[in-house]
Amino acid sequence: MIGVELAPGSDATATAPGYGERFTPARGAAIEQWQCQTLGPIVDQITVAAGVAGLVAVALAALMTALFARMLLARDSGPISIQQGIGTGDAGLRGQYLTRILLVLVVGVVIGTVAANTLGERLITLMFEAMFGGFERRGQGTSRIDLVVDPRFAYLLLPIALLAVVALATLAGSRSITTASISSLVTH
Repeated sequence: MIGVELAPGSDATATAPGYGERFTPARGAAIEQWQCQTLGPIVDQITVAAGVAGLVAVALAALMTALFARMLLARDSGPISIQQGIGTGDAGLRGQYLTRILLVLVVGVVIGTVAANTLGERLITLMFEAMFGGFERRGQGTSRIDLVVDPRFAYLLLPIALLAVVALATLAGSRSITTASISSLVTH
């Protein structure tokens, strides 16, 4: 396989067959066409796997958030009862927990995005090198894997979905605030 770089503005799809005819038995193909034919099914499967992984991540975030909110409310039942006793409404109490959890989520998304952009490709490359050649063959063959990130999905859609799901899970998990009462703190 020999790569040929054409002049800017040249049509690779139209030029490739001419090279195949001039340098028989070689075949000429545009790299985009070759990539699509060779890697197309793999890319499609990876895209589906990424979508499924995103959905599973959002579902797990909702489940863990709801359970965490219930745990926090169980732990804080005394202070919640006292705050209700002095006149704090349920919406204000829910707002406190929603603010705390969403703040942690935003910080986590920012740190995760920065880590994925700076360390993600290196860690995946290292993992593949270890799996398929061992560390003694590090740097040979496919020494670097470049990930293609869909910015709309990675930086917009997934964070918005996480924010929405975590907010709803927090609100659903904090519905027990209405059952807290100061009388539950009194022991006989």
